[in-house]
Amino acid sequence: MKTAIAYQDSEFTPTIAFTIIPPSDRLRTSYRVQRHAEEMAEIVQHLLDIKNLTYSNSPTFLKDFEHNLPLVHTEFPEDTPGEISIYLICRHLKRHNLSQFFSEMIQRWVIPWGQAEIVSAKQVTFHFNDFPKKTFFVSEILCHVEDRAALLSIREKMPSIAQEIALGAISAHHARHILATKGLTLEQKTTQIHKTIIELSNRKLRPISPDVFLEMQYFLLACDDEFKRIREVRHMCRIICYHNWYRRQLRQGMRHGENKERQMRFKLLKTPLRFAFGEKKVLGIVIAVNFLSEYEQFEAKHILKACQRLLSHIRIVPHSFLCYANPSDTIHSFYIEIERKDGKDFTFDEVQLLKNGLEIELSLSIEQLSHKLFMPHN
Repeated sequence: MKTAIAYQDSEFTPTIAFTIIPPSDRLRTSYRVQRHAEEMAEIVQHLLDIKNLTYSNSPTFLKDFEHNLPLVHTEFPEDTPGEISIYLICRHLKRHNLSQFFSEMIQRWVIPWGQAEIVSAKQVTFHFNDFPKKTFFVSEILCHVEDRAALLSIREKMPSIAQEIALGAISAHHARHILATKGLTLEQKTTQIHKTIIELSNRKLRPISPDVFLEMQYFLLACDDEFKRIREVRHMCRIICYHNWYRRQLRQGMRHGENKERQMRFKLLKTPLRFAFGEKKVLGIVIAVNFLSEYEQFEAKHILKACQRLLSHIRIVPHSFLCYANPSDTIHSFYIEIERKDGKDFTFDEVQLLKNGLEIELSLSIEQLSHKLFMPHN
């Protein structure tokens, strides 16, 4: 990962010894796209000059070029008002929206609270004419800043932000983690959950079925804003996918004549809850179970009792219980979080104890209700 900061001295007009080519054949026939590619080629050449790289069609150049990726470069004006130029060049990765990640990082963490204004954003995915099998991404974001104090503030925090941008450019997983740990808004989290579920379904993974979108919609409606605010996008997506997978497994078992037997699936998920004052480590439990009778009851108190028979020093995390119970469906899904009363993280042995004994304890905790018609009178 390479980051750099410089001051603008003059407009750069580099001599370009190469052509950059957009990946789509349709784009190459567009005059406007060709003009845009020529403009972006000047930016690529500028970044090569900064790293003292001379373009050639030899494998040595390509090796040296890739060695410097990802590169985040920032140029500041000497005084205000002026423009800040922020560049990113890196390898192009499938299923990674680098343009969105780069712009979000700039908007949310480099120029928040009106410190500056984005006046131009350019990007292109390309390959060099001599290296058609290697695809790269380059972007320039130009920000106008009026206030000198804002310029000094941006200059001070830019090195750390540049390192995070370079890390997020390596993989979509890193990018999602960086955005999650830096605190997405509720709207952004909901959008990110949608995108992640769509991405997973497009991969055609066996545990993910088409009705995962119904599961996602129910989850987003069932959990309140505070639930989503303090939990990571990745963790909420795991809850949705495990519920979907377990529900499908139980349905398959019922089709094979196992509907008269109790079936249960559960998964333990360690996760942090991120508050304004810090973070707390908790243990999430995803549960799916088939009910054998309409006179059965299974709620948060029953799950807690099952867990406490194995670990007595635990309690439920407030407002962490979710239940998906359709009256026409015998399969019910649950999610709940538990924490140690002393606030410490769960040990490996404690997690293993729950993993080995919780299925039996949960099954024994399902309450059998009696109709009041058959209840003896006092």
